[in-house]
Amino acid sequence: MAGLGDLVVKLSAETAQFNQALDKASYQAQRNFDSMVKSAKTAGFAIAGAFAVGQLVSFTRQAIAYADQIADVAKANEVGAETVLALGESLRRNGGEAENAGKMFSSFTSKVYQAVEGSRGAQDAFKSLGITTENLSNMSMIELFDSAIDRLGKMQDSATRNGLAMELFGKAAKGVDFVGLSQGTDELRQSFMEYAMAI
Repeated sequence: MAGLGDLVVKLSAETAQFNQALDKASYQAQRNFDSMVKSAKTAGFAIAGAFAVGQLVSFTRQAIAYADQIADVAKANEVGAETVLALGESLRRNGGEAENAGKMFSSFTSKVYQAVEGSRGAQDAFKSLGITTENLSNMSMIELFDSAIDRLGKMQDSATRNGLAMELFGKAAKGVDFVGLSQGTDELRQSFMEYAMAI
């Protein structure tokens, strides 16, 4: 019987050692798992940080390119940057696309040049709005532009208004509500003045 008691004691001791080794392995596995989770979080934060920095750099490049584009349009058409920004916003509010502000200015400037150079069709388009060849020679580009927008906005016949708008401002005038466009432009220019200073 002593053999059976020794066997039970030996078995109990080995079971205790086994349980102790199992507990130690479980503890070690939990530590390794916690370490992996911590490493993954650190890597995740690093990746998220790198992504955020990349997005910020991309946004900054786009903002600089947009500011350059606005400055180029303003310079080419002899208007202030706030005028280009205000027209873009006004177009967006009235059925057009903000990106078409430059196209509108370019088309209009070209049409003024054609009229000054003697194009009968261009002169007639301006005459329909009450803008004379003398006005074309004496008024600034922004005064002519504002006058044309204002007078288009006051026209009752929408077919004539839209036809003249397309003739003076090109395809950028497509779908634009010139009645709405003619209202509030001065207030928008004032609101964009501080942004224009940065450009």
